[in-house]
Amino acid sequence: MADGVLPAALTVAFLLLLGTISAAHGQLQTGFYSDSCPGAEDIVTAAVQEAAASDATILPALVRLQFHDCFVRGCDASVLITSAGSAAEVNNNKHQGLRGLDVVDRAKAELEEQCPGVVSCADIIALAARDAIAMVRTGRRSRCRRGGATGCRRTYATPTCCRT
Repeated sequence: MADGVLPAALTVAFLLLLGTISAAHGQLQTGFYSDSCPGAEDIVTAAVQEAAASDATILPALVRLQFHDCFVRGCDASVLITSAGSAAEVNNNKHQGLRGLDVVDRAKAELEEQCPGVVSCADIIALAARDAIAMVRTGRRSRCRRGGATGCRRTYATPTCCRT
């Protein structure tokens, strides 16, 4: 009986390895739509830039939209689904105040004109969140400096940085 255990274990290990390799082949990648819809990423970027030009707070809203979409069962654009009742995910009270749906809708409409049925809504949300992060300006200077006379104290209710 011990003679049959090793081949069975090797077979199971081989199948697991094969499954891992095939799963890794389907992983997400930048430029995924470069052949099937060459302008996809540029179209989403333009929609995010246009929205941010009139409302800079849309950038963190798009990141939050991505978070809420991916939170429960993976990034599947289910947060965009609406219904007449309150059963749709977008109506869930945990998603109160979600914004950026209009940015995704504008990008999707443009993408459907350019390459119908190619770019998924889940990818549009992911690309929009990526672009939102990329658009955040850096170079802010904290009022708190190491070795200064006052320090930063943070609480969950209110950050009180550098107050005396």
